[in-house]
Amino acid sequence: MRLKFVVLLSAFFAFNAFAQSKGEWFPNALLVKPFKAGIFEPRLGAEFHPSNSTLELNISRSLDFYRNQTKDFLYSFGADFFTFTYLRQEANFHFPVETADYFFGVNFNLESKKSEMKWGARARISHISAHLVDGKFSSEKHDWLDGRKPFVYSREFVEISPFIYAGNLRFYATAAYVFHIDPAFLGKDYYDLGFDYYSNRNSSRSSASFFCGFDFRLNHLIHYEKIFYAKAGIRLGKGKGNALEIYTGFYAGKSLHGEYYDMNKEYLLIGFNWDI
Repeated sequence: MRLKFVVLLSAFFAFNAFAQSKGEWFPNALLVKPFKAGIFEPRLGAEFHPSNSTLELNISRSLDFYRNQTKDFLYSFGADFFTFTYLRQEANFHFPVETADYFFGVNFNLESKKSEMKWGARARISHISAHLVDGKFSSEKHDWLDGRKPFVYSREFVEISPFIYAGNLRFYATAAYVFHIDPAFLGKDYYDLGFDYYSNRNSSRSSASFFCGFDFRLNHLIHYEKIFYAKAGIRLGKGKGNALEIYTGFYAGKSLHGEYYDMNKEYLLIGFNWDI
């Protein structure tokens, strides 16, 4: 209920302030591109984990609803709608879904117009909830597999992520405060440091190019836990538009899925993402 109030109030003031302006509604591209190796960033595709025959299937999107500019800055207001699912591979091309996490919220983005040492920031107010799915339930035993039973996992949080460019390289940091969480004994903050690189970041022409990213998260659960997430690959498409990304990477640390928050995960991955 508190998150709904905050989101509705933010939307009301944003609409009231922007409705009279001469900015652009529903621009074709995001002002601030997602952090490429960020854990909770929009991904429309899948990541395969060959070592344990599991995969992530992600159907998510961030949208800018409104964009405008001042003399020195571009800014936008938008929303996030993410679904992250964890599946395991079985015989006969079956992929039971074990757990699903739902993420949604609003965001505000700011970027300087300077060509040298460009910088900016992204702020998000978001909700995330996690759920065990029928792929984790045994119809023969009429019980949940591995002795893990579903529990309520949800959190509402606000985060701020300043960033700075050095050519095609972008460095960023994130600090977040979780103002409501279930289970209540979990910590209420997390922090990220990372970078990403696109060889054709500012190109408007279609071409094959290279990208990479790395993210380190210090996540407060019962204790502070480290998460490392890295990826590198080929991007087929425009630097500023739609593109197909094919990549490999590495993940190590506690699971990003709320129902598995206490489980360690470490795997190489092969993935693809349709960046729109």
